[in-house]
Amino acid sequence: MVRKLSADAKEDEMKKNRDKLLSELAASSEVNDSGINSFVIAVIKGLHFILEEIKVRSLPMLTR
Repeated sequence: MVRKLSADAKEDEMKKNRDKLLSELAASSEVNDSGINSFVIAVIKGLHFILEEIKVRSLPMLTR
């Protein structure tokens, strides 16, 4: 039951992080409308976000 309750909290945190990433990407695309540079920055930020999420999700599995 504790896992189920903590899953909701993690889900909210993940949604907040995703929304933050999307707003950062939108802001950087408005400021840096220079084609390939803004695309590269968006890809790097997206990959960083994905790797952080993988790390966060894999930590509970490693502690079992």
